[in-house]
Amino acid sequence: MTLRIMFLLTAFAILPTESWAITSPEGPDRADRFTCTGNSVGATSGVTNHDDPESLYNLAYNFLHGICREQNVPLGISMMKSAADRRHVEAAFELAEIFYLDDFETVNVLQAEKYFLIAAEGGHLVAQHRLGMMRLRSATTSEDRWIALFWLGMAANQGDGFSAFSIGMLHQNGMHGLPEDKCLALDWYESAKLLGFEDTTGISDALNKQIGKECH
Repeated sequence: MTLRIMFLLTAFAILPTESWAITSPEGPDRADRFTCTGNSVGATSGVTNHDDPESLYNLAYNFLHGICREQNVPLGISMMKSAADRRHVEAAFELAEIFYLDDFETVNVLQAEKYFLIAAEGGHLVAQHRLGMMRLRSATTSEDRWIALFWLGMAANQGDGFSAFSIGMLHQNGMHGLPEDKCLALDWYESAKLLGFEDTTGISDALNKQIGKECH
């Protein structure tokens, strides 16, 4: 890994996220976490305290997906918001995905960005990647682009090779208002390979043959 990439990743790691106010790995099937007992529902712990963010998240998920209860999307979204507003990271990400992917005919880009930010600040890797791409597509200033790259870099710093590869592509092609910098792109491709994202190999090798000597 080049010194420049080591510096960038270190910078992303130490910058406080509080000062800043998308195919990626998915977790296991969350339905497996739930059990049904008679007319009651909860996580495997059986906790159903509506003042507790985890309980709110569990119950909201059940209502949204009709697990152990009759499906009630409006109520599920309302409860998910309550959990997310209490800084529950998974609830914030679930809610952002609902607004972003329109699973329930609820697309709302502004709400998606709001809850991706909560999840990203809580360290959610996929949320960091999605937020970075959303911010980049809507960026109108250099500061907007820096914030977008910050979130992509945070995801890369957590080991997401796809985010590192994405940054490389952005710099190689000068996309979304970023200046073209093929040498910086090579650095990010190298980082992506080290993080295990093998799809970058062909692009990286071709670019290295083209301009590699200019970057040393």
